[in-house]
Amino acid sequence: MSKMIKRAIIVIPIVLIAGAVLVYNFLPQTVFILLRNMERNAAGLEQKHIEVGEWRITYLAGGRGEALVLLHGFGANKDNWRPVTRIC
Repeated sequence: MSKMIKRAIIVIPIVLIAGAVLVYNFLPQTVFILLRNMERNAAGLEQKHIEVGEWRITYLAGGRGEALVLLHGFGANKDNWRPVTRIC
């Protein structure tokens, strides 16, 4: 193997890892939203809204068959159910 290829095998992963670390450190919210949306898509879920009086309720919908309503507790949110929806 030539020196150039050996150097590229070492440098390219380092540059990619450094880039990922920089993006995560300077744009953590963007990374979180991207990963959350990827997980929702993998589970086949779509975010929807419903107006009830003065309240706007956001929920996730998807899947097949009978409707199943999953409620979360205090301190949680709708995305806590994503791992469960993949196996249903």
